[in-house]
Amino acid sequence: MQKSRSLLLATLLLIFCGSILANGATINGSGTGLASPQNTVTFSEILLSIGQPISSYLGLTFVPGAFWNPEPGFFATPSVGNYNCNVCVIDPVTLVFPSVVNAAAFQLITHPEDETTFTALLNGVPVESFTGTTSFSQLWYGFENVNFNAIEVNVAININGAFQMDNVEYNAATPEPGTLLLMGSGILGLTGVLRRKLMM
Repeated sequence: MQKSRSLLLATLLLIFCGSILANGATINGSGTGLASPQNTVTFSEILLSIGQPISSYLGLTFVPGAFWNPEPGFFATPSVGNYNCNVCVIDPVTLVFPSVVNAAAFQLITHPEDETTFTALLNGVPVESFTGTTSFSQLWYGFENVNFNAIEVNVAININGAFQMDNVEYNAATPEPGTLLLMGSGILGLTGVLRRKLMM
C-alpha cells in the first residue's frame, strides 16, 4: 500500500513538473525583442560579400543554408536571408543555436501579408510552434520560457517565400524551478528506497 502511494505521488509530481516546463511563450510580431538578451548577433560583426552563401555565423548555424546580406537596405545593418538574387529561395530554413536556449528572438521581414510558421525544436523535436503574419515591418518573432536549440522559419509562398532576418538575440537555458523540484524529489525518493533496503 505504501509503495503504491509513493508511486502515485511520484507520478503526480512528474506530471505537475512536466506541465510547468511545457508552458512556453511566443513572441509574435512584437515591437521589441528579449528584455535582457545574453547574446546578440547583428550580422555586422564579420563583413562578407553581398549574397555570400553561409552555413554558420558566430556560432549560429543555418540549415540547409542562408545568404549574408542578400539585398542591402531593408535593415539598417547587414542581415541574413534565405535567398540570393541569382538563385532560388531556400524554404524552410532552420536557425540552430550553439547550445540549448530558453529564449530567442529575431527581427524578420517578408513580402507583405505573408504567413510565416515558426517552430521551436529541441534536438529536432518540435516543442512549440505558431504562425504569424509577417511583412516589411521588421517586427520580432521567437520563443521564451521553453528549452530549445533551433527555430525553423517557414514562409508560406504567397510571392516567393523570401525572408531576411536580423538581430538574433538568445539566452542560454538554465535549470528551471520545476526541473530542480523534480531532481530533488527524485534524489529524496532514491535515498528513501536505499535506506529501506539497507535496514532490511
